[in-house]
Amino acid sequence: MHSNSFKERLWPVTILLISVLLYQCSPRQLPDSHFAACYPNHPYDTVSYQWNDPPDSLIKLLSKKYTNYGLMVANSADLLIPLCDYEHEKMRLQDDPSALQRVKVLEKKERIVNRISLFRAQVAGVAAELDCEGERADQLSTYLSKMESTQTKNLTVASIVSGAVGGVAAALLSGNQSKDAAIAGGIGSAVLGLISLSSNKKITFKHPRNLLRDVWFIPLRSKNYPPMVWNMLSRTMFSNSGEFSVAYYARKSWQSYWELKPSDKKSAKKVKLLMSEGGSYSANELKLRANMINQLQAAVKLIDEDVQGLLSEISSEK
Repeated sequence: MHSNSFKERLWPVTILLISVLLYQCSPRQLPDSHFAACYPNHPYDTVSYQWNDPPDSLIKLLSKKYTNYGLMVANSADLLIPLCDYEHEKMRLQDDPSALQRVKVLEKKERIVNRISLFRAQVAGVAAELDCEGERADQLSTYLSKMESTQTKNLTVASIVSGAVGGVAAALLSGNQSKDAAIAGGIGSAVLGLISLSSNKKITFKHPRNLLRDVWFIPLRSKNYPPMVWNMLSRTMFSNSGEFSVAYYARKSWQSYWELKPSDKKSAKKVKLLMSEGGSYSANELKLRANMINQLQAAVKLIDEDVQGLLSEISSEK
């Protein structure tokens, strides 16, 4: 009689625990990350122009008017020949100050400026894409963190309720029934507590066009970056040290700050996820991806300073 009564009293607790577990473990409708929204509608031309080491004779000829660094920036945008033609027409202008010759000089300069404008637009475009990708990862990281916080709170409350119900039941009952109630309440509380501590929600996050991948592997030619931008990121002469490329230093900082070491099995798995076309991300992994993208975005934005320097050299009269 008492045994049946005890079971009847425990049924609501059991149902409560099962309901909480099913609710917390059930799949949720997660927001669509809309990865394509960050991608350019018109893909960059990554084939028509690639880096070519300029002949020494051309560099020597132009070095009278431009700095060596400025010439390397110009070579990134395939501007050395146009610069040579422009300087040639300027020299002819000294002997032929006619209106026709002035127009020729202006036409040569306009072509160069238009090319530089394209260069700057591509830099801004890549920076905007990185900004969008970083925000996308950061927003989903915040969303998952909020979900985990809510789940932990709910499980903690359920754990407290389970322990309290077990304690009350143990006080009301006697003998073995009291022990059973205390054990059941303790186990329920412990299980819910452990679930709350081990909570680690994940979400599918896709990024087929992965701008981090090329910076990690540093291929000779990039399929994602405009050649003019990729030249500045992958060539050693464009870093402050001149020893390694900007992309190399970015990868080294990622490895140091966030311990992304391919030799470590756990890190290698994370690297594989970050450099792939997408997968199942935790909140911390999304935050890591956002931080890496933000750092890369800053490096891309700095390219514009070098382009401005070249434009200043072209515009100055020497």
